[in-house]
Amino acid sequence: MRRTPHLPLFAFAGVALALTPVMARAQGDAGLTSRAAVHVVGYTFTTGDQKIALTQIAAPIAAIYQATERLSFDLATAYARVDGRHRAGSETRTSDIAGLTDTQLRGSYVFGQDAVIVTLGANLPTGQATATEEQFLAAGLIGNDFLLFPISSMGSGLAATGGIALARAFGAWNAGLGASMRRAAEYEPYEFNGVRAHYQPGDEYRARLGLDRVLGDGRVALGATWSTFGSDVSGSTTFATGDRFAVQGGWSGVLAGGEYQVAGWNLYRARGKRADGTDAAPENIANLSVGGSYGLSALAFEPNVEYRALSGRGRSGSLATAGLRARWTLGALQLAPGGSYSAGKLDALDVTGWRASITARLVP
Repeated sequence: MRRTPHLPLFAFAGVALALTPVMARAQGDAGLTSRAAVHVVGYTFTTGDQKIALTQIAAPIAAIYQATERLSFDLATAYARVDGRHRAGSETRTSDIAGLTDTQLRGSYVFGQDAVIVTLGANLPTGQATATEEQFLAAGLIGNDFLLFPISSMGSGLAATGGIALARAFGAWNAGLGASMRRAAEYEPYEFNGVRAHYQPGDEYRARLGLDRVLGDGRVALGATWSTFGSDVSGSTTFATGDRFAVQGGWSGVLAGGEYQVAGWNLYRARGKRADGTDAAPENIANLSVGGSYGLSALAFEPNVEYRALSGRGRSGSLATAGLRARWTLGALQLAPGGSYSAGKLDALDVTGWRASITARLVP
C-alpha cells in the first residue's frame, strides 16, 4: 500500500544536503523562480497472449519564492492522466485515472552562516487518494519503484513533515547531515465492491548524509539515506513496509571538450511484514547512468545511457535506456526537451518503454 516519493528525489536527497552551503550562499535577493514540464511516458508489457499497455501524461508545476535571504517557500503540484489497457486473449480491460495530484507546500529558513536549515512542509490532499477496482492496474503500475513514472501516486491524504539539515566544510569536502519526520492522516487507498478500506500509515523517520568536493576539473558527490517506518494499520490488520536504505554517488566534469556525468544509486528495501502476517523478503533496485553535454552557444545536447536492475521478493527485472536531451537558453527562459527508449524484462514480462518531455524554467 505504501507509496514512496519519486525515487530520484528520494535517492539524491543526501547529495543535495552536501551542496547546502553552496545553495544557501547563492540564494541572494528575493525573487520568484518557476518551473513547469510535460512528461509523456509509455510502457508495454507482453507475455504469451497477454499485453498490458500503460501511458502517463504528467504536467508538474513548481514555484519557489525567496522571501528574504534566509526565508524561502516552494509550492508544487501536477496534473496527471494514466491510460491503461490489459488484453488477455480476446478480452480487453481498461484502467484510467485523471486529475490533479496532491499539493506540496514547504517553507525553509537558514540560520547562522549557511550552517543550519529548518524545513516545515505539508502534503495537501488535492489529488485522488482512493482507487476504484477498475483503477487498480493503473495505480499499482505507476507506484512501481522500478519503472519510475513521473507521478507515482495521485494522492495519499493529509500529511506534515518537519526536518533539519546541518552543513559545513571539512577541508576540501562539504558535508551535509539531515533528519526529518513525516506524520500522515488516515485515508482510503482503494474501494472494492463499494466498500472503502481505511488505511493509517505509520510515521516515517528519515536520516540523510551527503558529501561533495571538487576533484580535478570536476566534482564528486556521495550520499546515503535511511528511512524507517512505524506500523501501518488497515482495519484490524497491522503490517510493516520495511526499512529502506539508499546510497548514491556521482561525478561530473570536463573531458576532451565536453561535460560528462556518471551517476549511480541503489535502493534496498529491508524485510517487511505483509497484512497476513507473513514476511515480505528484501528487495533491491540498482541503477547506473552515463551522460554527456556538448554545447553550441546557447544550445546544448545531452545524450545518456542507463541500466537498472531489480531483484528480491521473488521478482527480477532489468531495463536498458538510451536517451537524448537538449538545453536551450533564451534570456531568462530555459527550455529542455528530451526523449528516450527502454527495453528489458520484468519478471516473465517483456518490457518496452518510451519517454518524451519538455521542461521550462523561468528565472527573473
